[in-house]
Amino acid sequence: FGKYVNSSLDSLLLPTLLVTFFILLIASRSAIAAFVPIVLALSAIIGAMGLVGLYSQGVSPVSQFVGQIVVLIGLAVAVDYSLFVISRFRTERSAGRDKLGSIEIASSTAGRAVFFSGLAVMISLGALLLINDEVFKSIAVGSIAVVFISVVGSLTFLPATLAILDRKVMRFGIPFLSRDRGEGGGIWGTIVRAATNRAAVAAIAACAILLLIAAPVSKLQLGSTTSDVSTLPHSVEGVRAWELISTKWPAGRNLTVEVIVTNAKQADTAAAVQTFVAAVKDGKVAGVNAATAKVDYSGDGTVVDIAAAIPGSPNDLTNWNLARDFRASVVPSYFGSLASTQVYVSGEATYTMDYSNWYGGQMPMVILFVLGMSFLLLLVAFHSIVIAIKAILLNLLSAGAAFGVLVLLFQEGWFKDITGIRPNVIEAWAPAMIFTILFGLSMDYHVFILTRVKEARDRGLASTDAVVKGITITAGTVTSAAAIMVCVFGAFFTIQLAIMQELGIGLAVAILIDATLVRSLLLPSLMKLLGEWNWWMPSFLGWIPRITIEGEPEELLGAIKAGPGQSGLGEAGAAGA
Repeated sequence: FGKYVNSSLDSLLLPTLLVTFFILLIASRSAIAAFVPIVLALSAIIGAMGLVGLYSQGVSPVSQFVGQIVVLIGLAVAVDYSLFVISRFRTERSAGRDKLGSIEIASSTAGRAVFFSGLAVMISLGALLLINDEVFKSIAVGSIAVVFISVVGSLTFLPATLAILDRKVMRFGIPFLSRDRGEGGGIWGTIVRAATNRAAVAAIAACAILLLIAAPVSKLQLGSTTSDVSTLPHSVEGVRAWELISTKWPAGRNLTVEVIVTNAKQADTAAAVQTFVAAVKDGKVAGVNAATAKVDYSGDGTVVDIAAAIPGSPNDLTNWNLARDFRASVVPSYFGSLASTQVYVSGEATYTMDYSNWYGGQMPMVILFVLGMSFLLLLVAFHSIVIAIKAILLNLLSAGAAFGVLVLLFQEGWFKDITGIRPNVIEAWAPAMIFTILFGLSMDYHVFILTRVKEARDRGLASTDAVVKGITITAGTVTSAAAIMVCVFGAFFTIQLAIMQELGIGLAVAILIDATLVRSLLLPSLMKLLGEWNWWMPSFLGWIPRITIEGEPEELLGAIKAGPGQSGLGEAGAAGA
């Protein structure tokens, strides 16, 4: 299984890098600017895998999925952060600022946004460490490592590279694409302006669509796709054999429910065991294949395993209900009077039920941690309780929509003839993984966009104008970054394993919705409706430190570098600064 996953990843890496480079080429309009993010991403992935190797040697063996998750997140965040910084540098350079001044502005604006975005992603991924499971801990270590290295590289490697390349970062442009269309132009600028002009309609429509997509979450059924043979590719011989056995032995043969009894040598326990075994073989215990009943004693004879086959798969709700019935009524009716004897109900289906319930029970803790820490980070970063609450609500809508699509595709079987997906259940740990990764990556866009909005507002623009300017001038970069993420995540759909497909499609859909419907319609319309309330902070929270992430206003920085009397700013310009 592990070899299949790793070989699938190896076959995907090169095509994914090529697609990423192509999108970067279109987004940056320069081959050099497209190549730099790839270098940073590969460096971050290699560095993170080195740290994972140290962790595996010194702390604990790591999950077979760590490599895939590190590549998945590393390509996404490293390329995103590079785009943010390089695009700001090019904007400043094109505006006539000198090389070092452009690097300083890019670092103090986009660079700070990258720092806070990376912090948000690492905080979200840190929630996985709360789950007492080595799989999650190893994935969290690898994921946090690749984000951390990407942030460090964005704040050190990128400025140094830009200082070396300077205007060469704009070289080897594609003739048609290399034309500068100006900030705030294009289709996204038109959409954002339309959203702010009809703010109430846009907000209601976007919310209605997101809630409609998220509605199937109410049918979410967790299970184990890695232990259920039916979720593996049909091309595997073992899967075809399993299907044939299930067809020819409909009463069950491979799957069992087991009753484990201790103190089997005691007379009263031995008598109860005999009574129970006779009842199973006589067909008096509903739901099991009486003909397959068997008894197996431990080497010392103190523990007995009573097993019988059941039909279906480990994820069938019928088998889960059977396990609950065994625990609640069947076992107590035969062994309830034995005070010193322990009786346990086990088996593949029972284990899968317990496994799913355990992981599902961890979700509230993960969600509360991510929401709470993200709220505090945004509160400090923007000094606005409205911004913090709104960001969390928007991210929850994106996550809900992603889970809704997962249920429709992987559980309800929508478009199965097109996608080839075999409907089953959602992997028990997939929602926690998707939620933490998505929430962190969504903060990338939110922090980056709001940084430009606040920057424009601090220069004196009215709230609505600042919203339009901030969102439209970042739309191209955000769209390009989202397109890369969608391609990277979507590539995992080609791995014929349900869990990898769920992670890939869940994240790809969420990022697509987040970067289009949420950021281009819902965010600007809500900010237009709220107006100056966007920046409201209760007086009792005035003690929270004020940390700016938008850097110094450009005009003021230019004036400082030019010196007194040389800034070229008139009274109006000085007032704006």
